[in-house]
Amino acid sequence: MNAQSLARLALVAAGVAQVSPAQIVATEQDQVQIYFTYPNALELEGGTLLLGHPSDNTAGSNAGSASVAVRSGATWSPAQSVLAADAAAGDRFGTSVALDGDRFVVGSPRDDGTGSAYVFERAGTTWTQVAKLQAGDGMPDDRFGTAVALDGGRIAVSAPEDDDGGASSGSVYVFSGAGSSWTFEALLRASDDGPGRHFGSALSLDGDRLAVGADADAGTPAPGAAYVFERTGSAWTELQRLASGSILDERFGAAVALESATLAVGAPRDAEGALFPGSVYVFADTGSGWSLQERLVASDYTNICWDQPFYFGEYGEVVRLDGDRLLVGAPGATGVRPFRFQLWEGAGYVYERAGTVWTERAILKWSSIYGADSLLMGAGDIEGDLVVGRNQASVLTYELDRLPQTFCSGKPNSLGCVPYVSTYGYASETATGYFRVFGNDLVPDQPALLLWGLGANNLPFHGGTLCVKAPLTRVTAKSIDDWGDPPCSGSWFRNFNSVIQSGASPALTAGATVYAQFRQRDPVDPAGFGDSLTDGVTFTVGP
Repeated sequence: MNAQSLARLALVAAGVAQVSPAQIVATEQDQVQIYFTYPNALELEGGTLLLGHPSDNTAGSNAGSASVAVRSGATWSPAQSVLAADAAAGDRFGTSVALDGDRFVVGSPRDDGTGSAYVFERAGTTWTQVAKLQAGDGMPDDRFGTAVALDGGRIAVSAPEDDDGGASSGSVYVFSGAGSSWTFEALLRASDDGPGRHFGSALSLDGDRLAVGADADAGTPAPGAAYVFERTGSAWTELQRLASGSILDERFGAAVALESATLAVGAPRDAEGALFPGSVYVFADTGSGWSLQERLVASDYTNICWDQPFYFGEYGEVVRLDGDRLLVGAPGATGVRPFRFQLWEGAGYVYERAGTVWTERAILKWSSIYGADSLLMGAGDIEGDLVVGRNQASVLTYELDRLPQTFCSGKPNSLGCVPYVSTYGYASETATGYFRVFGNDLVPDQPALLLWGLGANNLPFHGGTLCVKAPLTRVTAKSIDDWGDPPCSGSWFRNFNSVIQSGASPALTAGATVYAQFRQRDPVDPAGFGDSLTDGVTFTVGP
């Protein structure tokens, strides 16, 4: 295990993960937590959040339910919980959900043995079931309702276990209508229809185009595939079949997100030199077909957990698009907790596009250090600056526009590591929560100081860069347990909210922009200066 990997172990144990320049790690402790009963699927639109709970036992064991939360300002409140009108034990109502304006659809893949999808519409603040959709040729265990997609007056519902093209070949049904009147429009199958495809494992509908995932496509092993269909009148035609080109069991097509001329496809079992960390393929519509724009992998997929590489990261189990932003969920991403348990804590990755290039902006984590596996981002959505993600038993929200940002460059220390800054929380003039600023990959057993000021700098200083403009203030930092002093395991932090709220600096009021970095003694500095300097972080003090 190399020095940086050992350092990451200590950092993750402390609730922090590595970040590189232009990246920042956010944790939901900084945000609102909305507690629900084991949400399985979710959709976000405007101030409305729709959640599916297929394990809810209100109407019988695993009958399922769905719930709606609404946002007012920064506060989310549960608004309504709904059941299928004919709810029964084992239906798994809430396995999938789709929301568009005043309408939502809930999949119930075990209802009546074949599966169903239920349509709800909103009048005022109340949601009411208006229709129930089923496959006209449905057979037992087709799992109709495993995935649903909704855009305006069209609904797509998948039945990935449909056997019409062979065992578990899969199919997708498209309906059109409104209110209580919905008409079957088309039955879609893959052009290379065959057994074991699981065609319909994921759906994304955007106007006259529909993307369909088939995560077990092409036999065993099954790399998977994705299909793009287009509607002309009421006829749907397959435009293109997309694949990764791999012969491995990648589950390409486990998640799809289609918006305008962009299609993202998740391959959560892509091996990528480790044990299934996963990847995401982004395709662009060139006008004459869809071509690969970029293949994304987690920036920290080489994270080492007791010599095990990013074990079953499942990066790409969730993909969601919103304009030039992309959210990727990795519910199987591992972390190290105290007592050295390796747990599937999960993570979310947010990317922004400039031109044709996607750049990682943030890594989203769960703040808890103790407890069971969280499987964060097993379901998630993004809209503007707001990201929501499913934890095991809750929904966590993140606000991208409030995240601190890194800048400047750190100076390599004598151990060969470039120390860096990460944060935990939001700066606040009044809030009781923490806002911790961490210095990471430092020299063990050497104290550190946090330097802060109200301006940025780029001044050469002792072989590194002084990122903070004078006048600057030095505050002491606290050490994090380094677990036996492995190289680069020095980690120090300061709860900056205690600095803000102490009243010692009248300038630290709501609206103030602060710049900070860590400085540490490096007794073996090859440059002879004896200093280790991190990169800088800037943040704005909130109310």
